[in-house]
Amino acid sequence: MIQFTCNSCGKRFRVADDKAGRKATCSSCKASITIPQQLSQANSTTGIPEPQPASPGSPVSTPPKSRGAEYTNATGTKGEIVIYVARLSWIVWIAPCTFILVSLASLLIAPAFAVGCMLPLTILVAVPTLLRVLTTEMTVTTTRVVLKSGALSRRTSEMQIRKIENVQLDQSIFDRVFDSGKLTVTGSGATTMVFKSVKAPEEFRRALLRLDAEN
Repeated sequence: MIQFTCNSCGKRFRVADDKAGRKATCSSCKASITIPQQLSQANSTTGIPEPQPASPGSPVSTPPKSRGAEYTNATGTKGEIVIYVARLSWIVWIAPCTFILVSLASLLIAPAFAVGCMLPLTILVAVPTLLRVLTTEMTVTTTRVVLKSGALSRRTSEMQIRKIENVQLDQSIFDRVFDSGKLTVTGSGATTMVFKSVKAPEEFRRALLRLDAEN
């Protein structure tokens, strides 16, 4: 049997092997679906290789480390694999870049104003943004979703995939133009995780829905 999920709504399907490659329509959201080939030695929903028993005397391999998921890798459990690493959208740099341009223009027109006012303001806006970009980690693994931010003072939130009840995507017109958005993940007990200014939020949402359907 071939198991797969709809990329649009996350609904899970199970069909016979002879239907691989055929076109179908999702019964939930009516989106067009191409039935995938049956994956050998891999999970048919996520494409994650299933663990194989090690032969006697062979070295035990460890999952590869994902770039941009250092905290997740450091706190992960045995056998946990990072599936998706989300990034902050470049729109977080709009305000700092605006201040930088105004500061450069001020240096040509009114140097005293630029040095005494605009440059300090630019530093106050740009430095926190830089720290946010460098220290924010948003990842999805085979067992949990992780949000980590902060350098000196760290803030982390985690939620088990099996406890996810809803994934809400909010995008303004501006966000849709620049492929950015806010994801709100709601779990059992009304717990929530909010991911702001996410780059390619629809991909992040699909990664969560695929794993949620599998669990």
